[in-house]
Amino acid sequence: MQRGASAQVNVTKTTHFLGIALLALVADLLILSLLLTWLPDWLLFPVIVLIGSALSWTLWQRRLIRRRLLLYAYLQDSSTLSRWLRGTWTLAVTQTALAIVLTVALLVMLPRPGQWAFWLALVAAIPLWLVVGQAGSRLLHRHTQPLYRRQLTLDLQRWVVGLSLLGLLLIVGLFQPTDDLRDLTLIEALNRPSEIEARSGMLALALELRTFLDTLVHWSLQSLAMQAEITVAAPLAWLLLLLRQWLVVWPIIWLMQAVDVILYRLNVSTEPEARAPEQVQHDDRA
Repeated sequence: MQRGASAQVNVTKTTHFLGIALLALVADLLILSLLLTWLPDWLLFPVIVLIGSALSWTLWQRRLIRRRLLLYAYLQDSSTLSRWLRGTWTLAVTQTALAIVLTVALLVMLPRPGQWAFWLALVAAIPLWLVVGQAGSRLLHRHTQPLYRRQLTLDLQRWVVGLSLLGLLLIVGLFQPTDDLRDLTLIEALNRPSEIEARSGMLALALELRTFLDTLVHWSLQSLAMQAEITVAAPLAWLLLLLRQWLVVWPIIWLMQAVDVILYRLNVSTEPEARAPEQVQHDDRA
């Protein structure tokens, strides 16, 4: 009874710490959005390395667990494919490349100051992440193997919170004030002068591409999707808006998972009695 009460207290304390850490993550991203255009190249590079490292490590951990499941559950030890898949260098390189892409997408698509609805939506996603994590852990406890329970819970959190945040931002985006482009052709809209200024040459080029995508999305919605007559091109306009929001939502969701995993591992390392069954089995197999 005393051990169960201690475990419950530990879970509550960890949840509180995780909520504070996720709130700090949102605050850091907000500060980054305020300072991003002022950063020169030599300061922008460490930011990319820091965010990319967190994303790369999280992506690598997830793919490693899935590869081990493939090796132990589906392939024989004598298989040539099994021996080839045991190497982790290819896995590390591919996940690092994906992390760099997600980092650049996040920095480029991160809303600039003034779009407070986006940041309020991120804050609202924090309690949802915590609730889905606790509910998912209890649900999966009765149906899944302990070794993969933790990763399955993270997958559930990522998809539920990610899709919820994506849907919320899609709704918010429809009510954001934008320039009226209905009287312009697509070429005229894309050739409008840009007001973007950035100290980093690489960032300035990337932000020009973002302006191109934003203009394309807004023009498509106003000229194709919002018309009374439904055309074949209307779904493409909505797909562009979905892609635009996904490019910023998905990297943030992976960062939230990185914070969750780091705190979980710190808790396990500092309080051995809090070790989850899946962590114990993982160590035994190692």
